[in-house]
Amino acid sequence: MARHDEDRRPLFEGDFGLSALTSWFPWDGPGTTAQDCLREAVAADEAARAPGSAAAVLLVDVLRLLESPLSDETIAALWCGATGGRHDIAYLRLGPREWLRTIADACRARLVEVAPDHRPAAPPADTARQAAVLREVRDADALLTGAPDAPATLTAVEEVVSRVDPDLGYRLLLRLLGTRRVHLTEERYARHLALCEHFGYGTEHVSEGVELLRHH
Repeated sequence: MARHDEDRRPLFEGDFGLSALTSWFPWDGPGTTAQDCLREAVAADEAARAPGSAAAVLLVDVLRLLESPLSDETIAALWCGATGGRHDIAYLRLGPREWLRTIADACRARLVEVAPDHRPAAPPADTARQAAVLREVRDADALLTGAPDAPATLTAVEEVVSRVDPDLGYRLLLRLLGTRRVHLTEERYARHLALCEHFGYGTEHVSEGVELLRHH
């Protein structure tokens, strides 16, 4: 993999951070709340990772968004789109940034419990493939025809890529494409594989985010 993950994050085999969290919503089960789901998600460390790894990378994503110039409407569109349109922050009776702060608090609580010496730090965003990610975001418009919320979500993802972090934006794009079960041409598939390699995604993440979308 192209990225030196020790400089930025531990290598996760599957999805991670905010894009992984969106896969937990909407939640199932009688009496299960968003807070219950959030606590489970921040504690869902991969077996080979140190306790608190999931919370640590999620906290970095959330802090990037909280410190960004993105509007509340953009953050809400990101969340709704990445959950496949099945969950709206408004259901929680919280503002978008309030929800992000709630996520950050859950991450910190987990880290205090299992990794009290951890100090969150967000390294500089990797912008080396920003133009390539933006191309995939813009090209995705043709793949998502018929999805009523797609234009707003793609605009929001483009803002993340341009103004926050191309890696986070790309992971959210993969979530969006996966929830809509689009099919990639061989050309698009190859471009996505190159981006996954650059960002250092694990084999499960590539399988779930790209391989399943490959057009046969």
